[in-house]
Amino acid sequence: MIPAVTPCARTIRLGLGLLSALAACALVACAHQPKPGARLGIRADEDGLELRWWMVEDSSGSLARVLSKYEHRPVPMRDAVRQLWRANGLIVLSVPVAELGALHKDLRRAWRSADAERARDASRPVPGRSSISIRVHEEWLGQRPRWTEIMGGPVMPHGVMLAMDNGPVRLGPGRMRLLARCWSVPMAGSSTHVPAGLRIELALQYADLERRGGLGLKAGAVATGGEEDRGLVFSRFVAEMIALDGDALVVATVGPDAQGDEPERSGQAVLPAALLPTVGQALLSDPRAAPTPGAPKAVLVLIGHISQEFTLIIR
Repeated sequence: MIPAVTPCARTIRLGLGLLSALAACALVACAHQPKPGARLGIRADEDGLELRWWMVEDSSGSLARVLSKYEHRPVPMRDAVRQLWRANGLIVLSVPVAELGALHKDLRRAWRSADAERARDASRPVPGRSSISIRVHEEWLGQRPRWTEIMGGPVMPHGVMLAMDNGPVRLGPGRMRLLARCWSVPMAGSSTHVPAGLRIELALQYADLERRGGLGLKAGAVATGGEEDRGLVFSRFVAEMIALDGDALVVATVGPDAQGDEPERSGQAVLPAALLPTVGQALLSDPRAAPTPGAPKAVLVLIGHISQEFTLIIR
């Protein structure tokens, strides 16, 4: 269970230091209510979260090479949590929004290069096969104070054994999901016009097939509670951050970082740990395919839009 703290409560706590410094002032911000529902259009005066994902086929490791140029950039995420994500097959990078178009072109360039190399090496090229092929999805989430699924991996009706940083874990029927919630918060300022930031929280969850609405509920049953109640939330992985204006958060899985060298016994057979999917593969694999190293993967892009200001009214 993820601790239930309302957005306004968090906003009040974040604004206390600012209010005490300005004595008899009142912070007026909660009138800017979250916009319900996902929309494709984005207005310039709206704050919120934009979601994109690119589904890529990365059999040659081109994705890791393309993303490596951003490894040095700071990420607005606690380093310990970011390293934990990496140890479980998920890398989190910060990419300037202005460079997302160039990143997209780099992926396509790597795709063409790998195709040409395959054509030289193969006695007969296979039509339609690519090292990196790109499918694009774009969605406007706006502000979401309630946990919302933003990415889901393939359904595993018979369960799965995952390679995790603290050892293999067997899970029942279900699928890996990434949940998010976000809202505007006041940042530090020295005038009556306080800049806004966008607080983003991310949580990894393995949704229970029997409890997830539409996947296993009996006829006539009604799903209750929030998305965070639909299965096992990995509390160690919960990430909290303030989005940096002008930067996008990119989440990808580029290798079996979480696998160890010890084999895992399954029944009478010995299954090498290197063959077990990581959390990253279970989350970002194509929902139509099994979470294997060669399966198509999603590259998730989160863009925080921050335009409003909070106004302090002197009483």
